[in-house]
Amino acid sequence: MMILAVVGVWLLHLLIGLTRLLYDTHAFTRAYSDLVQRTVVAQRQDHVQPEVIAARVALSRELVAFFQFGVPALVTSLVGLVGSAFMLGRHDALIGAMVVAVLLPVIGMYIWFGKRSLRLHHLLNNQMEREIGLVVRSPLPSVALHLDRLRAWRMRISAGVATTWGVVDLCSLALCAVLLIRLSSQPGVTPGNIYAALAYLFNFSMAVATLPEVLQHAARVRDIWRRLTT
Repeated sequence: MMILAVVGVWLLHLLIGLTRLLYDTHAFTRAYSDLVQRTVVAQRQDHVQPEVIAARVALSRELVAFFQFGVPALVTSLVGLVGSAFMLGRHDALIGAMVVAVLLPVIGMYIWFGKRSLRLHHLLNNQMEREIGLVVRSPLPSVALHLDRLRAWRMRISAGVATTWGVVDLCSLALCAVLLIRLSSQPGVTPGNIYAALAYLFNFSMAVATLPEVLQHAARVRDIWRRLTT
């Protein structure tokens, strides 16, 4: 009977997953089509150069992709972050206080990275809007210079993601060390207690480590949205 219940739940999960994937494809491809049409009409009315309109149409794909993939990833990370922090605090109040203490520098790092990422993506998108005109009309050295600038902006964005991830991971490592010291000093703690606490800590670490990539995607989308609406 238990096997039938497990199989039934698995099949239900499979059905829901397939339905969601099919619906997502239909909904977001239609959203992209509508967005492109509105963008073209609005940009033409504002007398924007055709090369810039074409570049912004290409950038608008990332806007739709963020809502399709980035938003679910953001929600999943936040739910994992809050849920793991809550369970760690419920397991031990002092550990919960340490989680909150670790979150303060992590949030500060996110704020710094968000501002930096928004500025760098603004410069990157400025360069990308020149791409079609440069490729069509400019000599090869200018095209090479353009590609070098794109690479430079992308490397700086990637460096920001790596720096943020590294700092956040060090905070998680420090929290793990303190958690193990705390648990090992308590009487009556079983290996199961330690495993459960480490499992929650692992979920917490995965959530905070995923957010930098999502935040840089959000910063890029924010700059793209400004271009499409102003």
